[in-house]
Amino acid sequence: MIYAAVITNGFWFLISLLENLPDHFYVGASVILYAVFLFELYSTKYYAQRLLDQFALPQVDEKDRTVHLIHHVILPSVTYWSFIVFTFFNHQRSLQLPLLAIIFVTFAVLFTNIRAYYEDKFKLEQYTHSIYDMLMLIVLFIATDANINLFGFLGSRVWISSFFIIAAFLVMAALTLVRYHVLLRDAVAMLVTWGALAISTLLILQAFYFQPFAVSFLFTLLLYYFIALLHHRLDMSLSWKVISEYVVVFLIFIVLLFGVA
Repeated sequence: MIYAAVITNGFWFLISLLENLPDHFYVGASVILYAVFLFELYSTKYYAQRLLDQFALPQVDEKDRTVHLIHHVILPSVTYWSFIVFTFFNHQRSLQLPLLAIIFVTFAVLFTNIRAYYEDKFKLEQYTHSIYDMLMLIVLFIATDANINLFGFLGSRVWISSFFIIAAFLVMAALTLVRYHVLLRDAVAMLVTWGALAISTLLILQAFYFQPFAVSFLFTLLLYYFIALLHHRLDMSLSWKVISEYVVVFLIFIVLLFGVA
């Protein structure tokens, strides 16, 4: 909780920099805050393992270093920088309090999960493990929104922005497959299928001139369905009925967003 509060206060300070100083101060302060964030990640692991040593308990099993690296380094870092970019483009006063609240809750649960993992508190670690799926969704939403704003700000062509949106979706999907140990052959087939679905969705959204928020929301929803259907598959509960229900709900969301676009 203390570590999450430090990061949240850091973001509050960054917002004040955006409102009062040139943008390069924001960039420099973001790098400094990231160093603090990395120190918090390391110290969480260090003190948890030190506690185990004091009680002469065995160290946590770290046999899967790839998943460990994704959960405790890559995803937290990508989430941090996603919040940095999103804050840069969306620091209106009406959004500041909700944004800071989301940042605090996200990092509080993340640090709780990491500490529980290294202290061998298996029930708490399992209870908070869904934070990584949430990080995937947060990162994709922010990355899509930031991508549209950034390339729109730079005056780039639409196809360049579209390429990076699809790439962000596929990267998040690939990381999810690695986390759940999906076989390479199955992973490639799923990425090709969902990549084609993502491209089709983006073409439809662009054809009807959907707003950036709607595009970000629907792509986040698409990744949520990807993760949810993957869970169904791993639990052996995937069926055509389940798939059809997800498709219908997704189409309903498109119609609703089209109505307000």
